[in-house]
Amino acid sequence: MLDNSGLGVYMRLLIAEKPSIVSTLKEYELLSQDIEVVYTFGIGLWRYKLPKLSFPSIPFTSPPSSLRPQRFKPRKLLLDGSGKPIISLSDTPTKEEHQAALDHLVNYLADKMPSYTEVICAVDCDRTGYGSANQLLERVGGAGETPIHCLYLVSTDRKTVEKAWAKRADNKWEPDSLAQQLADQQNAKQTFDYWWNANSSVVLSELCKWTGLKAEPLISKYELMLIALMDSEDRPLNVDEVMRLMDKWRGTGKYKQDGYIGIGSAMSRMAIFESACRRGALSVKSDGDKKQYALSRAGKEFVENLHKKTFDPDLPFRLDNWCRGSDYAAMAKYTRTVFGRQLRHQRQKWSDGTKLTLVQLLNGNWGEFSRFIAKEAGVEPTKEKVREAFEMLPADVQDVAFKHGLSDTVFCNRAEEILRGRLTK
Repeated sequence: MLDNSGLGVYMRLLIAEKPSIVSTLKEYELLSQDIEVVYTFGIGLWRYKLPKLSFPSIPFTSPPSSLRPQRFKPRKLLLDGSGKPIISLSDTPTKEEHQAALDHLVNYLADKMPSYTEVICAVDCDRTGYGSANQLLERVGGAGETPIHCLYLVSTDRKTVEKAWAKRADNKWEPDSLAQQLADQQNAKQTFDYWWNANSSVVLSELCKWTGLKAEPLISKYELMLIALMDSEDRPLNVDEVMRLMDKWRGTGKYKQDGYIGIGSAMSRMAIFESACRRGALSVKSDGDKKQYALSRAGKEFVENLHKKTFDPDLPFRLDNWCRGSDYAAMAKYTRTVFGRQLRHQRQKWSDGTKLTLVQLLNGNWGEFSRFIAKEAGVEPTKEKVREAFEMLPADVQDVAFKHGLSDTVFCNRAEEILRGRLTK
């Protein structure tokens, strides 16, 4: 289409959370050939890259420093005015192809942004929607002088959508706008998740190994809540009951909310539940046509080894308040307290027995040591299993070795000797 002077072509950009809203806008004949469409797919195209931490770094609350592509790999990223892909991916792209496509998207939009006459934000009217749109805009360097207009859709019926479209210029994305407030809240939530996941990947992963659960992927804040809540159930639950438990959770009642929050979102609850099952925290048995789920033996042991305050029944409600106020200081303090306390708890719980057996090891009683760690891991003392059990020992075992004048290398070499030697008999 010609610009106002009649001398050139002008284009607009629509930021859409999902293809369904684009289909709705087309159905209501609101999209025209001058509108390019970029998708954010709800949670955004990128996520924070977790650092590789060791125990001395815990608790960790440094700001996020880098992004990486989300795990999902969307096929269509950017469409032209006719709906044809400008940037897309194959059905099974490699990580390199995924990264290259996102780099192409950023460069394309950054170059094109000054020529757009308008950016239209058609995402869900919530933190996730505007957080993902804000993430994209930040990656391309912002919109510059191009105005960003928000639809603020709460429904997709024709009357609501047409009204929002007609009045979108009244809802400009500005520093004090609802769009920016929601984006700031989502950024706060993602920062808390980053801190939780970084600490969990070290502290709770160690506890998983000790108790026989799979340590990967790391335990999210809401998977921990689900595992702890299942420990309090006096009977097995079917999937529907588990979903209701998460949806209807109200905590201790300390926090009064205008709307329902629950544990996780409607979209994420099944994934949280399935992760707990794959980890081995939940056991399943058939009851007619339905499967019943209860905490497994390893799951119970995991909960028993949590500090009594690590499970926080009010976490969803605290987090909601922190996000609304962008209270990074409170989130950092909470993270340091929870994971610092849990790590001390794990060290205290295991320190006496660990130091005793290390003294035995360093005094040459390798057989006794190998039997001990095999017993602690609940396995037969084969070479492979003892090696696995040895790796489960707390990180502070090296301190004991140093007191006996051994370097970390010598210490590990001695462990390897017994694994290769006496246990092969």
